[in-house]
Amino acid sequence: MIAAFCIWKAINRDLNLLKISEADLRNRIVDAKLQKDGKDPSFYEWKKEHGLRYYDPNNFDSLHVSNITASPFFHELLYPIAEFPQRTIKILWLQSQYLFLFIMTFLSMYLSKGMLNRLVILTFSIAFLFTEAWKSLTVTGQLYLFISFLFFHFFYFFRKFKQLPYAFVCGVICIMLILIRPNVVFAFLPFLIIAGMFSVRTKLVFLLPVAGFLLFIAGNSSERYLWQTYFNSVKQYVRFHSGQAMVFEEETKSPGYNEWGGLNMRAMDKAIKQYSHLNYSENGFFFVLIDNVFHKRHSTAFLFWSSFFLIVVALAIFWWYTKNWGNIPIINISIFGYYLYMILDLFSPVYRHQYYTVQRLMPLLVSGIIFSSKKWLSYTLIFAGLVLNIINIPAIPIEHTMGEYIWLVAFLLLSFTFSESGMGNKKLRVA
Repeated sequence: MIAAFCIWKAINRDLNLLKISEADLRNRIVDAKLQKDGKDPSFYEWKKEHGLRYYDPNNFDSLHVSNITASPFFHELLYPIAEFPQRTIKILWLQSQYLFLFIMTFLSMYLSKGMLNRLVILTFSIAFLFTEAWKSLTVTGQLYLFISFLFFHFFYFFRKFKQLPYAFVCGVICIMLILIRPNVVFAFLPFLIIAGMFSVRTKLVFLLPVAGFLLFIAGNSSERYLWQTYFNSVKQYVRFHSGQAMVFEEETKSPGYNEWGGLNMRAMDKAIKQYSHLNYSENGFFFVLIDNVFHKRHSTAFLFWSSFFLIVVALAIFWWYTKNWGNIPIINISIFGYYLYMILDLFSPVYRHQYYTVQRLMPLLVSGIIFSSKKWLSYTLIFAGLVLNIINIPAIPIEHTMGEYIWLVAFLLLSFTFSESGMGNKKLRVA
């Protein structure tokens, strides 16, 4: 009953939040339409003669580069819904977020062995609905839950990687993740440690979709152009967020349309007054902390090499730690791989809001599968990180950021915590 009430409260809140914003989701849809129509979304500037098709009220500024951060591949995934009215897309988007959460929760509970583990997973799942990350995701309509959802399924199917159909599915998920967010490639590095356990045929089947997607992009001139301009725009945004010189042009003023895409702006303004939402979003990336402590601009090169050094050191220690183990837990490898991605993500030189934290849902739910009181330190930190991502207390100025970095430590500890049954013949196991 308590769980049902909490879920109802969260859904009711999110339906109200849906009425007060269209934010980043509109940006993704417009970019998908532009790309679908053969136009380059990375450096597009709206003109009045373009009409409502490409209209995005939040994308009017004097920068030469467009307000775009999603990849060409992700835009292609949006093609099936891009022609729907924006109001319909918003509803479908929220439904998809809850569907992703439900599937991940259900599969985590399915893989767990005890009632206590299932209760922990359910608690994590429902509590996550009340984090500032989830609320920020709902308001903006961002894409980052896709990362958590897809990597969870990579872990789920990797359990049976020796079977060729599962190896192929893992290959599809792997390349999808990389094409949605290229730096996710670092999350797959720990799996190289166990690559020798699989036959050449299995590995070739895994690489088949990976190579197929990459060859298609390399061999298609329009795809190559989209990716080239995408990476160019990313470089421009890194420069912008680093305070470097940018290329500006005359700003086109927004006409301020009241009706578009099934949305009414006056009704939205009224809803904003009715459903007050206090934005507690924090920019907790490492460079922000550096700027606040040392009061000077961060160096992009410093951030990159620092994160690269941490990843190499962590990977080397993990390899050394696991080389004498027999049964290698897939969960530990998956959590550690995601930990490497979290390092790179937190060292990003671009400002991002609280919705980034929804990517931590994957290791959070997976950790519930192997919950044990013997691992009390890891789970104390995990619960503490979850609480800090929910509460909003003025006396604690960066509670959500603290929660994220506590999770970073907790998941690292958990990935190095193997059960004694892990000793023995060298083979894979779930936990």
